[in-house]
Order: sequence, then structure tokens, then C-alpha cells
Amino acid sequence: MEFLESTIKLFSPKRAALRAYWKLRAARLYEAASSSIYHKKPNTQGSADRTMDQARAKVRDWARFLDENHDLAIGVLDELVNKVVGTGITLEPLASSSSGKPAQELNREISKLWRRWCLAPEVTGELPFSEVQRLTARAWFRDGECLAQHVRGRNAGVVYESGVPYAIEMIEADYLPFDFNDVKRGIIHGVEKNAWGRPRAYHLLKTPPDDKYFIFSKVRDEDLKRVPAERVAHVKFTRRFKQTRGISIFHGVVHRLDDIKDYEESERIAARIDASLSGFIRKGSEFDPTLAVDAAGNPLPNRVLEMQAGMIFDDLLPGEDVGTIASNRPNSELTNFRDGQIKMIAAGTGTSASSISKNYDGSYSAQRQELVESMPSYARLRAYFISAFLMPVYRNFIDAAILSSALQIPRGVDIATVYEADWIAPPQSWIDPKKEVEADQLAVEHGFTTQADIIRKRTGRDPDIVKQQIHAERLEAARLAAELVAAGPTLPPIEGPAPGAGGDDDEQDEVAAA
Repeated sequence: MEFLESTIKLFSPKRAALRAYWKLRAARLYEAASSSIYHKKPNTQGSADRTMDQARAKVRDWARFLDENHDLAIGVLDELVNKVVGTGITLEPLASSSSGKPAQELNREISKLWRRWCLAPEVTGELPFSEVQRLTARAWFRDGECLAQHVRGRNAGVVYESGVPYAIEMIEADYLPFDFNDVKRGIIHGVEKNAWGRPRAYHLLKTPPDDKYFIFSKVRDEDLKRVPAERVAHVKFTRRFKQTRGISIFHGVVHRLDDIKDYEESERIAARIDASLSGFIRKGSEFDPTLAVDAAGNPLPNRVLEMQAGMIFDDLLPGEDVGTIASNRPNSELTNFRDGQIKMIAAGTGTSASSISKNYDGSYSAQRQELVESMPSYARLRAYFISAFLMPVYRNFIDAAILSSALQIPRGVDIATVYEADWIAPPQSWIDPKKEVEADQLAVEHGFTTQADIIRKRTGRDPDIVKQQIHAERLEAARLAAELVAAGPTLPPIEGPAPGAGGDDDEQDEVAAA
């Protein structure tokens, strides 16, 4: 290189100077921007939709396979659903008057209608709303997305058991085809968008996507139904702006999960082989083959000795002994290796490593630190789930209740506040409840929070109902106490053995002798 640079400098100093300048610029580039045989340049896919066009349903199929067959993947999804949705996110209506005062009667009426609707909210009538939330969240995490169609008014076959003419139809991501694209109409992966990227409609399959017809042919317009975007709630897990379709939360750990599954299965098979103890006859240097004959001088056939507890080998020939086959499995480092992989899986999915591994060894401070660090991830997912799925459902429910006269809005109520609600997350279990309760008590005493917020956080229930129950219990306790005071000394005597009738026989004999 020095000879080449000297030669260039000799014939063209200007070119040599330019070469030195750009050589210095290249040396100051980010190391990540350079590639070598050890660090290959990644393939660039362009936009988010271009990346998803390459992935399509492959990652979703992997995630579903793991959810069906791998206990660790099942644990990750269960942990996400339990921490984000729990037994169901509830709400407290926040309707108020024009002056800003809470409309308590209207809020109680909305709560009563909502609880009745939650018993059978979807078109099949099979699931309560709490289970609809859990299944929707699971499909969202596993498949990357899930859809719900708002069904209102008269529809053939739809039964509204609550009296409010509104229900939801849950739709899996398979019904939104990846291979339906039309640039002129702005259709990308089955979603029709305007020039700004806002969804206008969803083109959904009319028949189940596993129909053989769609396996061997391309999806056509007549195979789809166009559903306006205002009638669809699309919950999706995305990593980039303007990403039309969602990606599974397992997208970064699919191969790690599959490798762990195969590795553990290999260890289990090896352990089963090791548990089936087998042996062999070892023929040493002192073994004389001429002795391995019967009385007629014929060679003895191969011997098979069946192993059993306490058995004694009494037919070994001189120079023979018995050896056993040991595999030394399972591997003693399996647990440490698996724990390290689980931590990486937890980092890639935003979950708690101790929760998905069910390994809670450690101090209170360490466990609480892990819990505190994992809570923002769950809270972020919960906030999106509320805005993308629960709030559209609630708004459509209120509209249907008002239009059907199932809900009457009194005069003086601000109609905009009727659609507002306080969404109550599932109660969070803590490692040391006593310490947490003491902290809540101090927070209320110093004005950092309210009793209503504590009740919602701890129980997930309506604070007004809890306060009414507490008040009723205290009144009942005071009434019983007053009755006891009024009864006074007239209480019946405590029944017991007659004087001198109790005690041990030996003690009575000793008293009599004295």
C-alpha cells in the first residue's frame, strides 16, 4: 500500500491528497457501518410493510406451533395475558353534568347495563367479556394482531341478550389476507388506506382461510367482503411507524425458543436411556475362547442376561466381567444454561424472567426490583390494548344503548362525558403485602393518592360499592354490639362440668387420701 501511494504521489500529488483525505474519512465511520467476513452486512428490506411482506404468516405459524407444543412459550403468553389483562379490565363510568359534578345516577345505570352486556358480548354468546379480553390479548401477542367487528342493530342470527343491540365479532388475523394488494386502490396486505396511511376499510375473507380453495389459488375480490374501518377494531403489535400488519411478540426469540425445546427434548431422551441401565460382558486378556463351548464342543450362543434387582452373575467364564453403559445425563449444566436463555427470552418479550421460569429464588429487594422494572412494559401494553380495543367497544356500546333507548340521558348531563370511563387494571399481587399496605396508608395520609385509587389498584373493584359494603358491615357490627350491651348480665351461664366432677381419677384419689 505504501508503494502504491508513493507512486500515485509521484505522478499526481492531487490524487494522492484526495486519496489520503477519503482514507481518513473512511476511518472515522461507525464500526457498525462496516462489514467483514465476521460481521456480514444485514439485508435491508426497506419499509415496514416490505419487511412484513417477507415475513407474512411464517412468524405467526412458528408462534402458534410453540404455543401449542412448548411449555416455556405457553408460560410467556400466560404471563403477558395475566399481567396485562388479568381476569379482565373493568371500567368506572365518568359521566358528569355541565358544571363538572359526577352524574352518579347515570353512572350507576351505565355500570348496570355494562355488567349485563359483559355476560354475553360476542356474537356466538359463548364467552363473557373477561374471557374475550384474555383470548384477544393472547392472539395479539402470539399472532401479532387480532380484529373485532362491531355489530349493531338488526342482523340475522345475532341475539342481543343484554337488551342493548350491540355485539362484537372476534376475527383472527388469518381472515385478513397478506397477498391481497392493489396499489391503485391503496390496498396493502388486505387493508385499504388513504394517502395519509389511515385505514379506510378491511377486506376480509368470507369463508375460513384454511379452505382448500385459497391454498392453490390467489384471493380474488369476490372472495372478500369490504368492511369500513369504523366498524373494525384492529389490535396489532408493531415496531415501526405505518406498519400495516402486526408481528408476533415472539419475532425476536422464535429460534431461541425452538432450540431450547429441541435441546431439552434431547436431554430428556438421554436421561431416559440412562435410566434404562444396560450392561455388557467384557472379555479381558485372560479370556480363553476355547472355554466358551458346550459339552459337545460347539461354541456357546450369544448370552442375554436380563437385569433385575439384586441379581448375581454366576455363569461368567474365566477372564470375563460385567460392565455398564452410563451416559452421565442429564447434563449438570442444563439448569444454568436454561436460566441464561430464559433471561434472554424475557428481555426479548418484555416479561419477567422469574415469572416465566417459576424460579423465585432471591431476596425481597431483588424480586421487587424485577417486578418494578417489568411493570412499565405491562402498563404500556395495557394502555394500547385499552385504546385500540376496549375504548372503541365502549363507545359503540354507549351509542347502541342511547339509540335503542336502553339508556336515557338526563338533562344537564354533558353528552361528551358519557363516553368517558376510568379503566381499572387487574389488581397487582405484591411480594410483601404488609409493606405495600403501609406505603399506601402513608400515601393517603400525606395526600399523594386517594382511597378510591388504592381500592381500584388493590381489588380492581368499584370504590363506591366497596365503601357501601364497609359501611354496611360497620352498621351491622354496631347493632350487634348494642344488643350485647343491652342484654347485660342476663347472658346464659357458660356450660361446663359440675364442681368436683372434673379432673383426673388419680388426683381425686390423692385428695380423698389426704
